[in-house]
Amino acid sequence: MEEKIWQQADNPTDIIIVHGSRTNEDGSPTEMLKSRINRAAELYTSLKQQNIDCRVIVTGYQAPDQQVVTEASAMEKYAVDNNLIDSEHIIKEEQASSTAENAYYGRIIVDQYDASNVHVVTSQCIWREQRNFLRSSTRQTFTMWNFTTALMIWMTRRGKIEKTEKKSIFRS
Repeated sequence: MEEKIWQQADNPTDIIIVHGSRTNEDGSPTEMLKSRINRAAELYTSLKQQNIDCRVIVTGYQAPDQQVVTEASAMEKYAVDNNLIDSEHIIKEEQASSTAENAYYGRIIVDQYDASNVHVVTSQCIWREQRNFLRSSTRQTFTMWNFTTALMIWMTRRGKIEKTEKKSIFRS
């Protein structure tokens, strides 16, 4: 059912940003990271089937006390090894060490690609922080997706936030 909803988006997505989180001690992605990549892959695959070119930004650094690879590298490897996202469409951002930096560095890449429609795959607990950072945009549409339940969508249009039920943004 979710795949059908992705295909009905009003505006094609230019870029999907996937926020990192700590990896397992061996550098493999945790279940949370896998869930985020899987969610991004659903959208990516749907867009690809519609011949819409889309990039996926995986963002996250290497915590000095735990990881053997960056969060971004772990997500990229998982996505490529499982044939979820084509490697040439993945952009690694390996500097972000916090949610705010995920948004900051992700935004720099979004601007470099001159993207106008961006989906952010993250956890429900951090969407408010992301929304506040992205609120300053006047030319981009940002859609925040919770990786487990996409009940609410927050979009930034013309510099203001609109809180909208999913069904009112997507055509049924």
